[in-house]
This record gives sequence, C-alpha cells and structure tokens, in this order.
Amino acid sequence: MGNEKYIIYNGDLVMKNKPVITVDNRAFRYGDSLFETLRYHKGMPLFFYDHYYRLTFGMDILKMNIVSLPDEDTLIRQITFLVNKNSVFKDARIRISVFRNGAGLYTPEKNDVSYIIEAAPAEGELYSFNKKGLIIGLFDKYHKSSQDLFSFKNSNSLVYILGSLYKKENMLDDCLIMNDKGLIIEALSSNLFWIKNETVFTPSFASGCVKGVMRRHVIDTIKGMGLSFKELPGTTIDEIKSADEVFLTNVIQGISRVTGIDEKRYYSITTKKIFNALLNNIKQMLEDEE
Repeated sequence: MGNEKYIIYNGDLVMKNKPVITVDNRAFRYGDSLFETLRYHKGMPLFFYDHYYRLTFGMDILKMNIVSLPDEDTLIRQITFLVNKNSVFKDARIRISVFRNGAGLYTPEKNDVSYIIEAAPAEGELYSFNKKGLIIGLFDKYHKSSQDLFSFKNSNSLVYILGSLYKKENMLDDCLIMNDKGLIIEALSSNLFWIKNETVFTPSFASGCVKGVMRRHVIDTIKGMGLSFKELPGTTIDEIKSADEVFLTNVIQGISRVTGIDEKRYYSITTKKIFNALLNNIKQMLEDEE
C-alpha cells in the first residue's frame, strides 16, 4: 500500500481512517451495493465511460436512482483530485463503490445512493506482458448464477472469496469459476479466453460471466486483427485442457497469459500478438485524447 490517506465520500474529501458508514448501512447489512474497479493512467481513468455505463446498468437492475449518482465528468474530476491528494505519481487503481441510502429491512425506504471513491497505486505503468505465466486451477465447489444480476460487480462476492481461499490453499495464481449449468465462465477477477486451432473463444454474457470492460476491448482487438472468434455458453475443463493457449483479461492487468492448469502447459504465441495489438490501440486512444 502507498500513502493513500484520503477517500471521496459523496463528493467530499475524507480521511481514509474516518468512519463514514454505520451498522445500519444497507451495503453492510444486505449487500445492497455494487462497485467498479478501474485503472488511472497519466491523468485519465481508462475506459471510464464503459465503466460508468456498467455501473448505471447495474444500478438500473437493482432499481437504484441513477440520477442520484454524479455524472461522468464530475466523477472524473473527483477521481483526478483524489489521485493527486493521495500522491499517486504513477498508475492508480480506482474503486467506486455505490450503495443504497436509508434504512428499512429487505424493503428499502428510498432508492437514492451514496458513493465512495478510493485511489491506491497500481503495479507498473499502463500494461506489460506477464513474463511469468499463471498457473491456475478449477474451483468447482460452489457455482455462480448465470442471471444478469451477477453480470456486473456487486457485493455478493462469496463465490469469489471462497475461490480465492481455494487458490491460496493450493498455491495457485488464479482459479476458474463455473456457472449454475456446470460450465466454466471466468476466473476470480478476470474474463477467460482460450485459443484452439487458430480460433479465439470466450464465454458469452449469457453464461453469467461479468461484462468485462477489458473483455470488450480485447474482442475488438481480436476482430481487428482478422482472427477467427467465437462466443460460447461456457466451456468444460476438458476443452480448456485441449486448448493451445489460455489468457485472462481485466482492466488492472490487461492481458495475463496462462502457462498451465494441472499437468497441461500452454503456449502464448497468439496471446502475445493480441496483447501487442491491444497495447497499440490503447496508446493510440490516449494520444487521441490529448
């Protein structure tokens, strides 16, 4: 951790160690909340409008009052202010948490929201290709629902928490997660891609995977490269083990190559080409924004 002393709470700068919620907070009591995690690079929150859309998409499903959340430009200004106050001189990891206000039991008394913004240093600058590939496993004890209620990041994270404990206990770098149909759909904090016979595959949104922001940009990159691409309802461990390459994506790490699962080992030839093309696209996007 760095010197991140402050957070933003409903637009106000607050010391990080100062309590801002009470025991009747609906996020604490019922998980009545959602969040976005994004990367901040050289004065800009990357893909911010994609994140804002997913955040408001989730708020709409949860029947939260979207107009009670500040608009995109206001949040961008607050994020930049917070990054500077916390003296994060390189890339930052930003988390925006949104929760429903008011009391009530399961039935809320109101639907307006409050929000918290956090900013902490992120590893490296922009993205780099991980030289040491990931060794992953399969967490199959508990499954994630494929309903759209779980297509965005909400506070019901028990499957991911238990999967992370499984990862730690088995000294793995990551774990694959299954849906309620018994199909593999994603990793603990990343979308899943695999390559077989020169075709790139990924689970579709109907599988229950998170609607990843980096996922969309990777897919655009793959299509722009002219590679064969298919979305599937999910996959099986046998299909993953028969793949030529496997990689994971999220907005913090970008693309992370996988080198093994159980006894299976993977190449990363096409994965690196996709990474290089994606990085070039992002750099061009940043230049266009200047």
